[in-house]
Amino acid sequence: MIEARLGQNIKPVRLDIPLADGKTLAWVYAHGEVVGRRDDAEAAHLSVRLSDADLGRLRHRQRVH
Repeated sequence: MIEARLGQNIKPVRLDIPLADGKTLAWVYAHGEVVGRRDDAEAAHLSVRLSDADLGRLRHRQRVH
């Protein structure tokens, strides 16, 4: 479980990540608190709590891929 650190804003977000993108899925599990997951044939649909900083890092990751 992630504890909010001083100055961090933790937000709930919904993410749709292709199942083939294991690196991003692993990153989300390592940096966020996954509170829900539903998979279909193509993607993992996640409900995650992430800090503003980590959400920015994830967005940057997605643009780089």
